Amino acid sequence: MITDTRSEYFETGQDTGHDVATWIDIPENLPDGECAEYCGACDTLYSRLYCYMTNEAIEGEINSRQYSPFEVYANEINSLGEWYSAEAWDDYDEGVHEGATAEVIKRLDAYFS
Repeated sequence: MITDTRSEYFETGQDTGHDVATWIDIPENLPDGECAEYCGACDTLYSRLYCYMTNEAIEGEINSRQYSPFEVYANEINSLGEWYSAEAWDDYDEGVHEGATAEVIKRLDAYFS
């Protein structure tokens, strides 16, 4: 783990995951089998929506990596050297997942309250 820069890459990923998750709509009709595509273990509407929305957000973030603003950031990470860039990518990806899941939980909790 990169101690000096972990928070930078993690926080950037967390912000990105949060931002992407804000654009995922809560679907009005989610077929029972929809969650099976991702994890297959969802037995409540909340868990199916959580699974669906989190994975949509992460897939959206992955798709965004092919566009120019991200290419500049990717070049910065890749220029750290093989070992450090691998750690930075791990931190960034962990941040994306944490940011996306936190936003989805916040939105679903508000929706179901």
